[in-house]
Amino acid sequence: MNAKQIKNFRAVSLTVFLVFLTSVYGCTSAEEKRAIRQNEITNMYNEYVEEISSLSKTEILSKCDLAIEQSPDLSIAYELKGRIFYEEGKLKPAWENYNKAVKLAPNDADTLANAREVALLLNGTFVKVDENGNVTSIPFKEISLEEYEQCTEGVRFKLCMISLGIGEAVKGKILTESKTETYVFVDQNGNEIGDMGRMTFGLNFEGDSSASELDNWLLQQASTKPKSTLGKVLWLFTAQRMNYGRIE
Repeated sequence: MNAKQIKNFRAVSLTVFLVFLTSVYGCTSAEEKRAIRQNEITNMYNEYVEEISSLSKTEILSKCDLAIEQSPDLSIAYELKGRIFYEEGKLKPAWENYNKAVKLAPNDADTLANAREVALLLNGTFVKVDENGNVTSIPFKEISLEEYEQCTEGVRFKLCMISLGIGEAVKGKILTESKTETYVFVDQNGNEIGDMGRMTFGLNFEGDSSASELDNWLLQQASTKPKSTLGKVLWLFTAQRMNYGRIE
């Protein structure tokens, strides 16, 4: 997740202008009130990511809840809540808020990137936004290499770390884990056959590939097979590093 994702919104100047109008005319329209809330939350967001906020996380969440109660379509408030929950390791509420933020602002690239990272860590899904702004989620392994290539570097690296088993555990790991199987050989009477009676075979994933190596390999594959699914290509990467044989 972007550490310094400052919202480019002229919050201070617009807020001052609207407050000036209020002082002169004594009232503001619903749109103006919403704009003031938008600016207040945007300022709060920027101060939070810059680590200069004087408010606690609890106070920020309370202010976001109040802003949402007054303006349910305030995407920045959901995004700020999602960010705080994410940093606290609370992935489910983080996703619930990011999901709402993306649906309200589907063209915000930073919000979408952060939502994808949370969805990946929570349940291994990929957040998609179509040309009409509709938001859907599909298993990450079902996306095309073309879509993988369009992800931010941070999201790609998270996926590669999880795929290699060196990142956070998520539901439905993409690469095959090591496993063993034991076979028992018996004669026609059901008795084990001497030293051959019991054998254990193992399937192991060998190598010390880094997330960077896997990412570069996937991007290379994307240049020649952009429509291939990520899961199929990851399987090829795994198969090249598999070793199957007798353990004992």
